[in-house]
Amino acid sequence: MAKSKKNTFKTTSVYVTASLSLILFLLLVFGSVFLQSQKVFKKYKEQIEIDVFFRDATSEAQIKKLEKEILLIDGVKAVKFVSKEDAWEVIKKDVDLENVEDLLGGIPLRNSLQLKLSGDYVQLDSVKYLEKQLLNTYDEEIMSVSYNEIQFQNINQNFYTYMLYVLGLCGLLVIIAVVLINNTIRLAIFSKRFLIRTMQLVGAKSSFIKRPFIINAIFQGIFSGIIAIIFFIGLSYLLSHYESFISTMLFSPQNLIENLILFAAVIVLGALISYLSTTLSVRRYLKLSIDKLYRF
Repeated sequence: MAKSKKNTFKTTSVYVTASLSLILFLLLVFGSVFLQSQKVFKKYKEQIEIDVFFRDATSEAQIKKLEKEILLIDGVKAVKFVSKEDAWEVIKKDVDLENVEDLLGGIPLRNSLQLKLSGDYVQLDSVKYLEKQLLNTYDEEIMSVSYNEIQFQNINQNFYTYMLYVLGLCGLLVIIAVVLINNTIRLAIFSKRFLIRTMQLVGAKSSFIKRPFIINAIFQGIFSGIIAIIFFIGLSYLLSHYESFISTMLFSPQNLIENLILFAAVIVLGALISYLSTTLSVRRYLKLSIDKLYRF
């Protein structure tokens, strides 16, 4: 009978470790996505372009000069000159416009500059201010500033909505982890309830009875965290062979510091969940009366 209970406790401990490792692994994935999303989102924002179109009287030499001046404006990260000839060639690849040039007597486009802003400046207020600044400063050279207003208006809102969903999923996952692991650990302690009562009857203090369970729980949580990290790194290595959005969000040398912090947090969280659940479960059985002990 004692051997059977011992085997049951070991089996339950393995189940607890596996369950906790899975939960911590999922938390690692969501945590890494959350940490790296800001970088990916900033890189995405910095790819959005603003087109500055020049008057026909503005020469390419003048535009080249303005290009250097505009690059010095706060928030402007990159400036690229696009001649009307180059723009026309791009359009002709997609649409059959061979006869339009002859009918109009020339290329119906204007020389332009493509501007890309730093991530912190990619918002509608900043873009409108930049537009006003350019038109007021270079009124004789610049004809118009073109950009997708709705895109700049909604981009930050969409990102914060996305982050809210990620945080919500992480929070829900933590709650599920605590509930599941707590119930599983209670089952593990359940098989040892008579041993706990025997130790009480021979005069052992509560702290002495709880100590081996708590030590085992802490090591169990740490071990689960290490297993989760190993699987996380393994998944990252497998996905690194494929060009995908999620592969940029997982473990890599480029985000080593963030991942090391995340690894430490997961190990601590695993040990903390296991410690708290074990402490509460053992305390519960320490307070049970004899008649209630046999009702389970």
